[in-house]
Amino acid sequence: SNSHLLDASWSAGPVATLSAYGYLLDFADADALSNQTWGVRANGAAEVVAGWKLGYTLEFARQADYGDNPVGYEAGYYLAELGFGSPRVGLKAGWEVLEGDSAPGSAFRTPLATLHAFQGWADKFLTTPDAGVEDLYVAITGKALGADLLVRAHDFSAQTGSADWGTELDFSD
Repeated sequence: SNSHLLDASWSAGPVATLSAYGYLLDFADADALSNQTWGVRANGAAEVVAGWKLGYTLEFARQADYGDNPVGYEAGYYLAELGFGSPRVGLKAGWEVLEGDSAPGSAFRTPLATLHAFQGWADKFLTTPDAGVEDLYVAITGKALGADLLVRAHDFSAQTGSADWGTELDFSD
């Protein structure tokens, strides 16, 4: 393996943190996972009403084959998330896209990710499908009776084509 990870961030206080990154992953034992990813991310939050914050995250990345990857491809990643909440209750909505293609091996890949934390807990997308995935989601969080509560709903579809990957409802206390 010959991999390099670059990450730089700049904070303008709680309202904005800007990040740029580059991940150059060359896996000797898994050529098909070798890729280069370059991206930018902005996130922050601001109090809009006493005790209530409006938060956001925006991210864009571009990925392409790298090293000895046998498939020449380019794929994008997009994330837009908006949240509103207080220390006791919150609401968040988001849209996450991992681009795909009809050609096998051309979807955006996340070989270093802890995937269980993303795109639902059923772990249906531990590998991005060739057609990519779009995830529209909404989450409600709260604190009650000493517990941290979470209810999150996902609607999954193919990014390329018209396949419907289904829906999922997650609940945690």
